[in-house]
Amino acid sequence: MRTKSSPGPWSVSDDQWGLNVLKSNGHLVVALDQSPDNNNITAKDRANAQLIAAAPQLRDALIAILTDKNINLSDAKRIAASALHVTGDA
Repeated sequence: MRTKSSPGPWSVSDDQWGLNVLKSNGHLVVALDQSPDNNNITAKDRANAQLIAAAPQLRDALIAILTDKNINLSDAKRIAASALHVTGDA
C-alpha cells in the first residue's frame, strides 16, 4: 500500500516558535500555535499535537492490520495498542 504522506517519525516541538509538529528532518508538518509567549497552549493542544505526530505510526499500524491476511485478533490488538501508546492514549 502506497501513501503520499511524509514518513515518520514526527515529533512535537514546544519552544519559542510555538507548538509545532515536525518531520524527522526538522521540517514543519503543522503549526498548532504560533503565540510568541506560548501562554495560550493548553494540555488539550499538546495532546492534539501528540496525536498528529503519531499519524505515521497509526497509519502503519492500520496498514499492517488491513493487509496481513493471517493476522489474528490478539495481534491486531497488540499493533493497535502499540500505535496508541505513541499518542499517550494507551
